[in-house]
Amino acid sequence: MYTLRSITSEGSENNLALGSHYSYISRTQSAEAFKRVYQQAYDSKELCDKDPNPDCIGMIQSELINFVFLWKSEQNYIMTESGKTFSNLTHR
Repeated sequence: MYTLRSITSEGSENNLALGSHYSYISRTQSAEAFKRVYQQAYDSKELCDKDPNPDCIGMIQSELINFVFLWKSEQNYIMTESGKTFSNLTHR
């Protein structure tokens, strides 16, 4: 079981259960996939022609959630059931 742990710039901490698998779509490493999934998240033809929010660095999809947007101002980590960090998705 994976959990997304996010810490906002104000210091608020949030944990979101992702389930047994997840997909991370990076804005920089998968630009075309990012744009396609970002547009699917909004499901709007009007937004399809617009650029995604520049502060969004990536998105996560999993069996339990459709879309989670990751932001430059947040610290984001994928955690395992034991509480160990599996992946650091914080913007660098």
